[in-house]
Amino acid sequence: MKRARIKTGFATFMAVVLLSVAAIAAMGLVLMFRIDAERTRRTIAGAQLRQVLLAAAPEVERRFEADPHWPTGPGATEGVGVALPAPLADADITLTLTTIEADDERLLLHATATGGDAFAEQALEYVWADDRWVLAGLRLAHTP
Repeated sequence: MKRARIKTGFATFMAVVLLSVAAIAAMGLVLMFRIDAERTRRTIAGAQLRQVLLAAAPEVERRFEADPHWPTGPGATEGVGVALPAPLADADITLTLTTIEADDERLLLHATATGGDAFAEQALEYVWADDRWVLAGLRLAHTP
């Protein structure tokens, strides 16, 4: 009788140990899935914000067509908002253009796309050539 009791105690102990190991492994898997889901969400948001930044150069060109001296002319403002299509605006995504540096021959603009807790930035450099502003360089400053 005593021998059977020892085996039962050992079996119970091993069952508890195995259940503990299984619980720890399950928690590790849940944590890995959560981290992967968050990384995927950030990647998708970053890609969407980089796509929104692609709209900055055509928007600047459109504003130049309307007013060749737009960023430095009368009424120029800092932090000009850019109208985005309804799906992006509904997703609370914004695109803002800010003049960093402007003179008669060189213009440096900063475009910022924000959405939720993520943002992406790029610098657009224009030079005055052939009586118009020409895009000379574009550099991503920050992407998520």
